[in-house]
Amino acid sequence: MKKFISMLSLAAIVASALFVSCAKPKEPTLVPAFPYNKYATYSQDEDSGEWKWSYDSADGYTNAKGVGFQASLLDNKSMATFLEYRIDPNADWTLEVKGEGKEYVETYLWDGHFKVEEYTFSSALSGMRGMNVVGFRVIKTPESYEEAVEVEIALTMVGETMVIATLVLEPAVW
Repeated sequence: MKKFISMLSLAAIVASALFVSCAKPKEPTLVPAFPYNKYATYSQDEDSGEWKWSYDSADGYTNAKGVGFQASLLDNKSMATFLEYRIDPNADWTLEVKGEGKEYVETYLWDGHFKVEEYTFSSALSGMRGMNVVGFRVIKTPESYEEAVEVEIALTMVGETMVIATLVLEPAVW
């Protein structure tokens, strides 16, 4: 009887070893971490006629938050047309200006250069996970008789897409 139990135990051990050796290691599923939708407004000052960006302080960049809007770092005379947004995606990503917003806003990926001429502007761009600075350039504003335009900026990671910024372009005052 002891011999039978020993053989049965040995068979169980061999079966377990075979089962474990055939198991494939499971890779964890990456869940994309999107920032919440932030809002910025581009408007013309009634007195001076100058255009400027404004956004809630909660949507602005700080070192503590690690993400948010900030003034443009580009060396340009008309800095007001540019707005930058620091993002920290946890996967490779694609950013796109949605719908009719492509007529009003272009995007670029800040790479440390300070001259506008060194950048490529488009309605979509891609990047790798980690800290990135994407920028937006206003190419057209609504006329004084038109309504404000809302431009949605969408981020896609791991097959999921979410709007991460809404840029409101106010019509010209004069």
